[in-house]
Amino acid sequence: LAIDAKGKAFVLGTDWYIRLYEKDGSLRWKRPVSVAWAVNISADDRWVVAALGDGTIRWYEKDTGAERLAFYLHPDEKRWVTWTPEGFYAAAEGAEELIGYHLNQGADKEAQFIGIDQIGTVFNRADLVSKALDHEYWLLAEAALKEAGDIREILKAGLPPEMEIVGGLQQKISQREFELNLTLSDQGGGIGRVEYRINGEVVSSGLARPYAPRAAAGQKGYKRAFTLPNGENTVEAIAYSENNQVAAKPVKVSVMVDDPVQREPSLHVLSIGVSEYRDRTFDLKYAADDAVDFAATLKKQGRKMYKKVETEVLVDNEVSLERIKTAFEEMAEKVQPQDVFVLYLAGHGLVVDGRYHFVPHNVIYENDDAIRAKALGEEKLREWLALIEVGKRMMVIDSCHAGKMVETLASLASPRGVDDKFAIARLMKATGSSVLAAASSKQQAMEGVIENGQGRGLFTHVLLKGLAGDADIIKGDGYINIGELQAFAREEVPRLSLEKWQYEQFPMFHLNGQDFPITQV
Repeated sequence: LAIDAKGKAFVLGTDWYIRLYEKDGSLRWKRPVSVAWAVNISADDRWVVAALGDGTIRWYEKDTGAERLAFYLHPDEKRWVTWTPEGFYAAAEGAEELIGYHLNQGADKEAQFIGIDQIGTVFNRADLVSKALDHEYWLLAEAALKEAGDIREILKAGLPPEMEIVGGLQQKISQREFELNLTLSDQGGGIGRVEYRINGEVVSSGLARPYAPRAAAGQKGYKRAFTLPNGENTVEAIAYSENNQVAAKPVKVSVMVDDPVQREPSLHVLSIGVSEYRDRTFDLKYAADDAVDFAATLKKQGRKMYKKVETEVLVDNEVSLERIKTAFEEMAEKVQPQDVFVLYLAGHGLVVDGRYHFVPHNVIYENDDAIRAKALGEEKLREWLALIEVGKRMMVIDSCHAGKMVETLASLASPRGVDDKFAIARLMKATGSSVLAAASSKQQAMEGVIENGQGRGLFTHVLLKGLAGDADIIKGDGYINIGELQAFAREEVPRLSLEKWQYEQFPMFHLNGQDFPITQV
């Protein structure tokens, strides 16, 4: 039982319902629930909040009883997921497997289950969920639903295809060339695109070609040739429904490559930084120089451990969407499976539709459509990274909140800062690459860190010191692993930001698969 602050209404939670009554005892609304263990009314008198027997906490509009938000914290206190009735959700790492949609198929058929991770490309929208209790939420949600569609209609359209690997799930080969054969069976939702990953890294689907499957109507077969690095590899495929909105559960094959020919790896670096924008109000101080210094440091430190180090640097007016695409395509022609690829991005970042967008030099911010059209967004970045078919990839993002849109340090604690972190987390998952990332305010980006007369962005400053040797703190073997660089930045970035701005900046990290050295001291 809870009574509102004005004494005009009260809410009652029971085994089967939550009910809101007027003070005269008349029922305003009721909602069916599992057991209601606790109820309360928010201080602003807008929400009825209930802790339910299914382990969730739910928010209902006090006036109408409409559910607005649900939250579940797993007993391990690490995994959590929160979602809206429209299907938009946000989740901690590893938590997407906790909830989904139970789809009945009739009395004579087994029910099906679609996990939320299978619709994540469309409905993983932490930017919306973080605003679910705001007054403007419905305007944002309606705009998002025009793009995404109604989750109920999407699921009614049919299940994603069923996938089968033709051949064993564990294979051993003595050469680097491997062909994956798949059979896809339509389960009612049609057959759309197929995504491939090698050791977690997304690779291009462009080389896949159809072949005649063994079976009948409703099936499609695909062959995809890969050149794999020596050692143990995991080759993974994920198929989508015809509308490319619902993914099948991935299928995987383990391939041990025992190639007697030992090939030395090379390091390929694409380093991009924008300090001077066509819209001069966006200008930054160090991003372009940081891109130059980052590439130079990897070239210097990488010579000792790589057959060769190739770098391409794009700065300021060289940075357009078209030029970035060309750089990826040119580098894709050079790389070999045993090589290492590093992408560095320094400049402004924007979150649009819950997705991270790196802003090139020539973008004039008029509205979100301009960003969608001309910025380097999640989908383009995933597609272009997939062209770089190497066993080891690393991406570094030193991003600043875009110009006029975020002006104060306090805003980093607001939903805007949360949006940036979740958008980068989406990007990490979408590309499968190992990622080191940080998002700063414009004030931090303009001030930077000055050492020995050299100014840099704080995050890049820390990474360069780490690559030069300071990060060799775990093994002390003269090599800088990604894991060591991550550990060094995790300690140094908050320490230096607190020292300089009285605010702790926390970078983000995603280590995909096995840790590996990136430079030698």
